[in-house]
Amino acid sequence: MNSPKIHIPEATLIERVNRQLTKEGRAVRTTARLGGPRTGVYYIIDPYRGGIHDKGLDLEALGRELGVLAANEWMADP
Repeated sequence: MNSPKIHIPEATLIERVNRQLTKEGRAVRTTARLGGPRTGVYYIIDPYRGGIHDKGLDLEALGRELGVLAANEWMADP
């Protein structure tokens, strides 16, 4: 039997990802809804190394990679 598909709000997924990244001293940030000209919509900041660490991220894929998004969870469309 398949588990029901659960839609997770963007803000909730960002909170989950940031809880994991905080352990490494990093955090996910987002630009304006239309995206910024240099970074894309989601990017990781690393204040200890200075500035932006990764840019143009797929937040849902990052959530799965970090283990904070279950197989039956999907990011809800904004």
